[in-house]
Amino acid sequence: MGLTRPRGGLDGPGGTAGRIPGLDGGSVRRPAWRPGLQDDVTELAGEPPAALPSPEDVVARLDGLLDVIRRISAGDFTEKPPLPDGDDAFSRFLVGFRFLVDDLERAHEARRQEMDRLREVDGLKTRFINMAAHELGTPLTPIRMQLHVLGQCGGLDERQRRSLSIVVRNVDRLAYLVEDLLSVARLEHRSMRHEPVPVRISALVAEQIDTFQDIADDQGVALVADAKDIVCVVDPHRLGQVLQNLIANAVRFTPTGGQVTVSCRPEAHALLVAVRDTGVGLTADQVARLFRPFSQVHDRGPITGDRVLCEGSGLGLYICKGIVEMHGGRIWCESEGPGRGATFTLRLPRGPAST
Repeated sequence: MGLTRPRGGLDGPGGTAGRIPGLDGGSVRRPAWRPGLQDDVTELAGEPPAALPSPEDVVARLDGLLDVIRRISAGDFTEKPPLPDGDDAFSRFLVGFRFLVDDLERAHEARRQEMDRLREVDGLKTRFINMAAHELGTPLTPIRMQLHVLGQCGGLDERQRRSLSIVVRNVDRLAYLVEDLLSVARLEHRSMRHEPVPVRISALVAEQIDTFQDIADDQGVALVADAKDIVCVVDPHRLGQVLQNLIANAVRFTPTGGQVTVSCRPEAHALLVAVRDTGVGLTADQVARLFRPFSQVHDRGPITGDRVLCEGSGLGLYICKGIVEMHGGRIWCESEGPGRGATFTLRLPRGPAST
């Protein structure tokens, strides 16, 4: 179809203007309407031109499309754009868009079904951990009591005492593993008891330092407290559990002649507690995996009769993270690399965590 030229002229490929009397093919301008012009265009093009939608109609259709896009982006596929009857460019765009929406709906449904399956598997895992921990823990109490009674009896020779010590140590390891499994189940079910009260943090740190002092001395590791006298609202048992795990790991992976420092300092409306060691250090990849459940980034430490220096379950730091977050805080680790030690820091609000 030709292009409109001045004085009502038409021009196009092949010299259309030359075939229409009175048209000279000059510069392009919009012609004035005259009677019979539509007939001339129809005769030239062979078909009537399609009527263009008004600007108001285009805006209304785009607004409706934007509403549909907003719902789809939120995962709502209940109202999809209808398939248009027209054959204009916008209608063809809507047909392609509708096909795309149908594909997105199928992908969204497949993802929803996969997420439902994963949630079901995760629920089964949590129930299994809870059940296994309870079933394993039930016989441990009488076993430990009987081993204690046996240890109080006289008449055991050196070989028998050594055998009894091995049994007691492994029963203790099993008991601690059961306790870790129960802690994981409680955290995931949000049923772990949490009783925050005002606590003098320096006293809590000193208590944990005293717990590990003999073990650190035996390994030739200096254990130092650098805690300010600060009062913070926390659950002393749960925070003590976190400090116990962090100090235990620090002592476990610090060689003879090294040092573990537990520090505490205030921030505005918060408290920073750090456990820093001069031990084996961590790579960036190991740091990234530290707080995942059942993740162990180092080989076992020295085996003793104490829980903290036995082979771990890979749950300790995961439990620490859950407890700290339960207090409304966060925990992280920093290390300059292998052989450069590591620092575990937890930041806690000074008041009760908002729930």
